[in-house]
Amino acid sequence: MNTGKNNDLKDPTNPSSGAGNNRPSDNQAADRKKRLMNALITIILFALIISFGIVVRAAISADRLYRHLKSKQSFVASQMFKGDPKLGYANTGEFRAPESEPYEQDVSTRFELNGTWIPANIKVSKSSIPVILALGCSFTYGMSCNEDETYSYIVGKKLHGISLNAGLGGAGLAHMLLIAKKLIPEFKPNIVLVQYSPWLSERSIQPFSRSARDVIPTPFFSETSDGKIKLNPPIYKSKFFDLPSKFRYTPMSTRDYISFMSKVGIPLYINEHINTLIFLAKRELRLTPNFTRDKQKIVELAYNEIAEICARNNAKMVVVFMGGYDTLKLEDFPKEELDKIYAIKNLIFVDTTAPLFEHLKQHTPEEYIKTYNTVINTKPVMTDIHPNKAAHGIIAEEIVKALKKSESGNR
Repeated sequence: MNTGKNNDLKDPTNPSSGAGNNRPSDNQAADRKKRLMNALITIILFALIISFGIVVRAAISADRLYRHLKSKQSFVASQMFKGDPKLGYANTGEFRAPESEPYEQDVSTRFELNGTWIPANIKVSKSSIPVILALGCSFTYGMSCNEDETYSYIVGKKLHGISLNAGLGGAGLAHMLLIAKKLIPEFKPNIVLVQYSPWLSERSIQPFSRSARDVIPTPFFSETSDGKIKLNPPIYKSKFFDLPSKFRYTPMSTRDYISFMSKVGIPLYINEHINTLIFLAKRELRLTPNFTRDKQKIVELAYNEIAEICARNNAKMVVVFMGGYDTLKLEDFPKEELDKIYAIKNLIFVDTTAPLFEHLKQHTPEEYIKTYNTVINTKPVMTDIHPNKAAHGIIAEEIVKALKKSESGNR
C-alpha cells in the first residue's frame, strides 16, 4: 500500500532525483577549481611582473650609482656618511679625507667625537672651555669650505674655545633635535648654535630625504589623533651607505662593472625598492603615522625641546637665522615660524641676513650669489648655493657680537 510517504524518498542512483542537491555538482566543482587556478596564475604573473619591474628599476638605479660612484661626488665617493638607524644617515666618526664635491679644489674633512667636524690639526678634549656646539644642515656644516673656514670654527677661535660642528648635509629639524638630544648631554657645551632656515621644517615632514641622486629614509614628524606632534624614526634602515669600499677606488672596467652590479648595486636597490613598496602599502592601509604639513607646530616643538635640553645642561642657546637663494632676507622667512621661535625665553637671536646684504656692493640677488656662493667650475661657470668662506666669516662675526652683547648685558 502506497501511503504517499515513500514518494518523498529520493533514489540516489537516479540523476533526476533530488538526492545530493546540497552538494556542488561535478561541473560546479570543476568551475570553482578553474577559477582558483586562474586566480593563482594571475597572482603569480602579477608577482613576476612586479619582480621584473623591481629588478629592471634596480639595474637602472645601480648603473647610475656606479657611474656616480666613479666620479667625484659627495655622499658616495668620499665615505663622509654612514647609515644610521635613528638619523637615516650620519657623519662618519674618526674619518679624514678630501670632501669629494665637484669643485676645482678639494677641501679637507675630519670627523671626530660622534661625527662632529673639527680641523685636522686640532686636538679635542672634553675639558676644553668654552665648548661651542653647532647644529644645522650643510649651511652649518660648511659644504665647500675647509673646516677652519666655517662660522662655528671661527666663533670658537674668537672666543678662545673649541667648536664641535655637528652640521649634517641634508638635515632637517628632526635630525637636529635627535643630534641635540645626544650631544648636548654628552659634551655639556657652553654655547649651542642652532641654525634656523625655512627649509629645515620642510625637510622634516616627509619620511625621505633626497641626497646624491637617491632618496634616503630619514626621521620625520607626524601628528597624532589629538593634534600633538611626534618624532618618528626612519621607516627602514637604508643600505645605501654600506657600499664595499673597494668599489670606490677600483678603475672602471667591464669586469668591475659586472662585479659591482651583481654583488652590490642590484641587490642594494632591490632591497630599497621592496622596502619602499612595503611602506607605500602600509600607508594605503593607514598603518603608518599621520603625516603633517603643520610646519609651525614642528618649529615650535623642535626649538622648544632643544632650548629645554640646553637649559638642563647649562648651555646658552643661540638661534642663527640663515637664508638661502630664495630667502635672502629675514622678511622672506615665514612670519608664523619666526613668532614661534621668538616666543621662547632666554635665547639669543642672530640675524645674519641683514649684515650679509649690507656688505654687498649692489643689493641684488645676483650680487649676493656672486659674492657669497662658491664657484664650482669656471668653464662653464657654475655656483654652489652653500655659503662660501666670506659668508661664514660675516656670520661668525655677527654671532660673536651677539654673544658679547649678551655677556655685557648680564653684568
